[in-house]
Amino acid sequence: MKIKFPKQTAFVLSLALVFSLLTGCGSKTPAVDSGSSDGAESLEPDTSFQEETPSGSHFQTYDEVLDAIQKGLSAGEDAEYYAKLGLNVGFVTYAQELEGEVDEYGEPLRFGYSLLDLDGDGTDELVVGIRFAEMPIVLDVFGQSESGVSLLFSSEGDSRWYLGENNEIYNFILPETGTSYYCRYQMSEHEMILGRALFYYPGEDPEKPWCCSSTGFEPEDAKRVTEEEAQELLEELWPVDLDLQLFEE
Repeated sequence: MKIKFPKQTAFVLSLALVFSLLTGCGSKTPAVDSGSSDGAESLEPDTSFQEETPSGSHFQTYDEVLDAIQKGLSAGEDAEYYAKLGLNVGFVTYAQELEGEVDEYGEPLRFGYSLLDLDGDGTDELVVGIRFAEMPIVLDVFGQSESGVSLLFSSEGDSRWYLGENNEIYNFILPETGTSYYCRYQMSEHEMILGRALFYYPGEDPEKPWCCSSTGFEPEDAKRVTEEEAQELLEELWPVDLDLQLFEE
């Protein structure tokens, strides 16, 4: 099915602007159902970000990660440079695609990083992001452990990550076809705990075509909500700004 959006508020319009301008960035497409919405098979979105990944394991500290990124950006390295270091390369694609661009207010894009304690354990995570059209996108989040630095999750393909109030983490998956997801998570010990998933799946109830669930992505286990109720829930997911330390050009 085609993507179904609720009424065109400023929130949805901003999402549409960001996704249209960033189309083609990244390489990974979430595993969502691209067929009819009449059945529930293959509906669950890609949650591979929850699986352990070796990305970033070449580094023991955040400073080493930042130095490698800065050197690559300064030298104009391509994605192969970052791949050899075990780093995710999604942010490189964004930086190259949007180089010299400005947001809707004519302000230059801000590409940089911030240290934030997302899971409240007293240890900061390294957040690499970009602010664009009032939608500060989290490109990559790295975590520190005794074994070194690891990549926790990334914005790629149709999947975008944002930070919300009280360290909530939002994930919007908006494919050109298939089911759209708007999810909110809380991080605990580098694990992503689902708070709520909102997705469009009309099924046999056109009066309540949206599904809302805190347990997963199965329509039969979700609460049905109307377009108006879904809009109210969507408006809760406005991202907070990212206070970024800029990388040098």
